[in-house]
Amino acid sequence: MNIINSSLPFPRLSKSNVNFNSIDADGSCGDMSVRFHLITDDVRFNELIEFLHDKIRNEYYNPWNELEPEFEQSLNRDIDFVITMNNYGNYVFNLFVYGGEDTYTSVQVDLCDDEIELFKPYMYKYFESDNQLEQVRGDVERSVNQIIPAKKLIDMKLVSDRVIGNAYKSAWKSKDRKKCMICEVADYTDKKCPAIITQFGF
Repeated sequence: MNIINSSLPFPRLSKSNVNFNSIDADGSCGDMSVRFHLITDDVRFNELIEFLHDKIRNEYYNPWNELEPEFEQSLNRDIDFVITMNNYGNYVFNLFVYGGEDTYTSVQVDLCDDEIELFKPYMYKYFESDNQLEQVRGDVERSVNQIIPAKKLIDMKLVSDRVIGNAYKSAWKSKDRKKCMICEVADYTDKKCPAIITQFGF
């Protein structure tokens, strides 16, 4: 991760420092945004936090403000990573940090390829639902091909599939309708989550 127009080194985003259990998707204002809370306990975030705190100080600090101590106390290590899509269909990534009394600041960032892969399932889910289904479908088909011999799949046809939350389910049947199988993935955003295949008539 790099802040645009800044050469400061910042930590890479990973499953260890992004809270994927608390995701806020908001489309109430017409434009969809997806917000992730960062886990910033690691000392590698110190430079980033100080950079953002200096930015919010420059934007809101008033040397004649009697509430200066309260303002400083309102600064903390909470950082949100927010994904939006602009009018040209391009993804935009921003970091947000907040102070007291509705003060905040943000910076736009670029992500490395492995960081984009980390968020790609959510980008598909919230911004490109058609691509999301195609991506998951392809992943499951590859898993099926690794589990069931190819000769048994020759006459099998996908008849239905859908995504519900983070779960994927699909149904397959043979041309003679004597065989069918159900494929399920409990959480397609987790690359390690296995595809569970239930076979009938094989």
